[in-house]
This record gives sequence, structure tokens and C-alpha cells, in this order.
Amino acid sequence: MSAAESAAPDLRPAPALTSSEAEPANSAWLPVPAPTGSEVSAWLPARTFTFPEAFARRVARTPDQPVLHVVGFSGREPQARPFTYVALAKSVHQAAALLARAGVRPGDTVLLCVSRADAFFSFLVATQVLGAIPAPLPSMADLQMQSYQSRLRSVARDAKPRALVVDDARAREAVGGALETATLALVEVAELDGDSVPMERALDWRCRPEGVAFLQYTSGSTGEPKGVVVRHDNLVANLRAIIEGGRMDGRDAVYSWLPVFHDMGLVAGLLLGVYLGIPAYVAPLKSFVYRPDSWLRAIHRFRATFSPAPNFAYHLLAHRIPESALRELDLSSWRLAFDGAEPIDPKTAEAFIRRFEPAGFRATSFRPAYGLAEATLAVSFPPPGEPLRCDTVEREALTARGEARPVESGSASSTTVISVGRPVPGHRVRILSTEDGRELPERHLGEVTVSGPSVTPGYFHELREGGAPREELRTGDLGYLAEGELFIVDRLKDLLVVGGRKHAPADVERVVGALDGVKSGAVVAFSVRGPEGTEEVILAVTPEPGTELATLEAVVQRAAQEHFGFPPRVVLVRPGALPKTSSGKLQRSACRARYLDGTLQRFTREPAPA
Repeated sequence: MSAAESAAPDLRPAPALTSSEAEPANSAWLPVPAPTGSEVSAWLPARTFTFPEAFARRVARTPDQPVLHVVGFSGREPQARPFTYVALAKSVHQAAALLARAGVRPGDTVLLCVSRADAFFSFLVATQVLGAIPAPLPSMADLQMQSYQSRLRSVARDAKPRALVVDDARAREAVGGALETATLALVEVAELDGDSVPMERALDWRCRPEGVAFLQYTSGSTGEPKGVVVRHDNLVANLRAIIEGGRMDGRDAVYSWLPVFHDMGLVAGLLLGVYLGIPAYVAPLKSFVYRPDSWLRAIHRFRATFSPAPNFAYHLLAHRIPESALRELDLSSWRLAFDGAEPIDPKTAEAFIRRFEPAGFRATSFRPAYGLAEATLAVSFPPPGEPLRCDTVEREALTARGEARPVESGSASSTTVISVGRPVPGHRVRILSTEDGRELPERHLGEVTVSGPSVTPGYFHELREGGAPREELRTGDLGYLAEGELFIVDRLKDLLVVGGRKHAPADVERVVGALDGVKSGAVVAFSVRGPEGTEEVILAVTPEPGTELATLEAVVQRAAQEHFGFPPRVVLVRPGALPKTSSGKLQRSACRARYLDGTLQRFTREPAPA
């Protein structure tokens, strides 16, 4: 069997390991080494165990240990409802019975539109141990009706689901309006809390390592969502890489408000704690949306040490939280503040550290990270305790020749890129030429490629149709290596090419986004074909309330000309007009499409004062 064949995901039913079987000889539990040599309370199962097997053995080993804590807010203060391993196991059994009653069989796909963390976990693991394939998606609680239906349609075309699990009373109407329901079983989370449904046979926990753990549908920031096939061995490899790279042990605790359907919220926010046996505090996304300071209050309250989020969340806290919200905060426990899932602005890191150092936050706790669903989650991040590293390079050399040449910071001819650290243990990053595919030396810009056990075999529709699994992931991201550390510049397909020079849209968006009168995080740069066949750069910008539009347009045009040497077309758009994915990323391709078809909502008069 070739390496490619051995990497193919296995969609066959899993062999049974009943709950009554004795643990095999290779069920070693390995202590997690503590940096200080103190007593360690966290233990890892053997790496040969899939996540459901590791969970089952934790149930047997520490049944009464509280592990998953579902967080709610009563006023400003967070409250946590704990679930022990045995309580979660009972819920998994009930979820499996409900799915079996709905006709779910091995190989079927089950869409999980569930926002409540304990219910989501139960149906995820239940689907896995039934030999079916879970596909996490937003619930009605996360999206508006139209967006929810659109998401369902696009994913259902690819996944061809047998069942759909929902947790919102409006979902039945939404599903009926979006999908052909004749052959689709609808399971409601409310049934999980109702009368117990008996299983016809003992629940089986063993899954093939090469079997599908779940489908992670990409957010659609660069096009139609695609189902990333995450195998069981990919998931375990990435969990262990994060644990080892982050030097996590029994003293750690996770807090996450990220949606559980998103790769960061699912792997790092929910599954990592359950796998390692440390507290995982999971709050709903709306807790952050409605009260951003709830994130900080929960870290203070639960003494969380590991809490990840996208860059926009750190920017929001650094600039919008009032001083009154900081007075009682103690953030000294927070040692792994991962910033990932979107381009990272060095100024955001500086502002966040400066703002929250008085509350005990340490500069070395801010950890820029790089990852993507196609690599399960994490690809790289700096080791704990190391200082942040920013690289200021000559913009002309980077855009014209692809050379990351260091220069003094502060000039209009430079750009600053933040390091996202070194590859996680067991993985390798290479930079390949976008022209001929050859490997490039350090400080040369090219496509980032990743290899290692976390790299997924491919997309669901391609593998189902007999496509060969990949052995190395070509990420589509542009970056370079310097002294072994990775620097991400932008998406390859989003590059702005003007007069033969290549410009990273993230660089343009950062410069324009820093101007007075521009709403934070509300700039999108893309290009269109001009009337003479040349590329024209469009800057879609949301003004701050009360800004004089003509003045702002002139300021934006002047800044782009001075920094990048091209005159853009500036389009001032209304708040909320810039399209975003379900996880909050701005969608350049969708913005470009709306611009071209005339549906991008522009200002026709000055915005009203706040």
C-alpha cells in the first residue's frame, strides 16, 4: 500500500469496542511533564487511542471529575454549570440512541446545528461512535434566518446529510424552507433532556484512526464552503501538538466563547480540555458579542490559563473597554492568549499588552498563532514565555522581488509583520515559489506549505469521488521564514497586482484602518478589472459616525498613494455592509461580488452622528 493510500480517510463502520471490554495492553497513561518538576495531575492516554476511546477511558478512570463547564451570565458575573465525565457519557449514550432511532447508520453524515456546548459534545461523540460522520454548523442561535438557510443549502449540497440536529425552536421552519426534508431526519436537542431512549446494543467506542472524526466546513471567506475531512488521527495529533507546544499540564484551564462549529472553538475551546482532563469553560458566542468584557471577567473568575480568539476580539478589548471594567480584574493566570484565525496586526498586540498589563497580563502571554482547518487547527505558535517578535521589512523589496529585507521601523516605505512562531511539534513548514514550486530560502516570500500528522487528507467531495489524499498541504497563504520562525503576509489569491507590483491587501487594510475617521476593522481591499483592462484597487471603507465623507475619501486616497504608490477607488459603505463569515472574518471575495453587482450598500449622504 502506498503512502497516499494509507492516508486516505476510511468511511467504513468502525470495529466495535464495547464498554465491557477490558483495556488492551497499550492503554498507557503518560504523565504530562511540568516545567517546574512539581506534582502533575494531568495524564495523557496513549496516542494510539482516538478521541472517543480516550474519552471512554477517562470516564472509567475519573468518572466524577468535572471537566466541561457550560458558562452563562447573570448580569456581569459568569456562572458555570459543571458536567462530569460520567454525566457526559450518559448524555452521549442518549444522543446515540436518538440518532439510531432517527435511522443514522455507519457512513451517514449528520449536520450538528447546536450551540449549547454539552449537547454539541454529546451528539458529536455519539455520531462518531455510531460510525457516522458529524459536520458542525452554526445553529439558529448564531445566525439570522436567511444566513442560516443559505449555509444549510450550501453544505447539504456537499454533505448529503441523513440527519440534522437542531437546538432552536425556529429551526424546523428554517430547515423546511431550505432543504428537501423527505429523507432528512430532524433531531431536536430538547429530546436529549427528555425521557431516556434505550439503545438496542452496548455502545461501541473504538474508531479507526484513519476514519473520519468530523467534517470542518470552511467559513467561506474565500469562496463556497468546502468540507475538510478531519481524520481521528489528525485530531489526536493536533491536540497533542498544542498540549506539547503550549507546555500544558494539570494546572491549566481553558476558557472559550468561540462557536463550537468553528475549528478553533471546537478543537482548542472544547475538545482539548476534555482530552487532557483539565477544566474547559465554554460560553456562548453571544456572551462576547453583547458584553465583550465578559471574556476578561470569566478569565478572572475561573483563573483560566488558555483562551484563544481572533485578532478582532483583542483589538476590540484594547480600544473599547472602559477603564471602569478593569479595576477589579486579575488576568495574571492567563499565560496562553492565542491570537489566530485571521491576519494579526502587530499594533493590536502592542495595544492589548499595554492596556491590560496593569491588570496582571504579561507581554509573553500574547501568542500569535497560525492555523487552518486543513491542518486540523494549529500549525505554529511561539513557545510559552518567549517575547513577541515583529519583523519590519522594506515594502518595495517585498512587493517587487519577494524579499523580506529588514529595515528600520517607522518609515512609509516599510511594513511590519508579526511572527506566528515555529511549527508545532512533529510538523514541518516550507516556503515554495509561486512560480515554479521550488523550495525557497529564508526571507523569501512564497506559498506556505505544511506537512505532518495534523494535515488532513483533503475535501469531502474530492475524496468521495476517488481523489488522492494529499501528503503536504499547500495553504494558499503567502509568508516567509526568518531564523526558523514563520511570518504570514496574506492570502495568495487575494494579492493586489498593480503595475506589475504585488501588494498584500492585509497591509493596505492595516494602513487605511489606522486613519482617523475609519471604523476599526472595517476596511476591505480587492481589485477589479478596469475599463482599459488593467487592475484597479477598490477600498471599501466604513466611516466612523459623524465623519465628513469627502474629506475621508481624500485622506484614504492620499495614504494609499503615499504608502503603496497607487491611486485606489474609495467606496464608503454603511455599517454592517461589509460581508463577513459566520466566524466574523471579512469576506474579500463576497465584497468584490457585491461591488460588481451593485448590492454593496454605500453612503449617499453623511452618516448620522452617534
